[in-house]
Amino acid sequence: MDNQKRLPLLILVLSVLLFPAVAHANMVWPSLLIMERLYGWGIILVGLVIEIPVIRYITQSTLSRAVKNTVAINTGSAILGIVVIPLSGIVYALLGALLRMGTFHPVSIVLEMLFNALVTAAVELAILKAIYSLYLKEKLSLNRWNFLLFWLINVGSVGAAYATLLFKPFES
Repeated sequence: MDNQKRLPLLILVLSVLLFPAVAHANMVWPSLLIMERLYGWGIILVGLVIEIPVIRYITQSTLSRAVKNTVAINTGSAILGIVVIPLSGIVYALLGALLRMGTFHPVSIVLEMLFNALVTAAVELAILKAIYSLYLKEKLSLNRWNFLLFWLINVGSVGAAYATLLFKPFES
């Protein structure tokens, strides 16, 4: 395929990927709706403030390096999250059907938030390991306690996005 034929396909793919997920959804579930809240500056700042000391602790690095690592993993997480968070919502919706409660049941929303924090923690720690192995040429040893700690801080930042629903519900 030559470049002239690839250009329209590339434009189509990029336009679909760059539009907010909410704009091209055929069904609605909490993970999809929460996307706009996760990318708000307030939530991003809360996440960074919560994660910097934990990254510093896990990596035993300087404050400067911890800030750089935290910004890098959150940038990567935000880019991947455009696809991963809605997909995790679909997975949770399918698994949540076993609970026999509606998608917007309060218990279901809390469980989905915990699941989203789990997925986010896994993505961010994978990016952190990649930063250390590819760019810093150092081995970063992570254990289950690091993962649990990182999941809990992601519960804080993802939970903050969900908590905004109490103060500013979705508008139709």
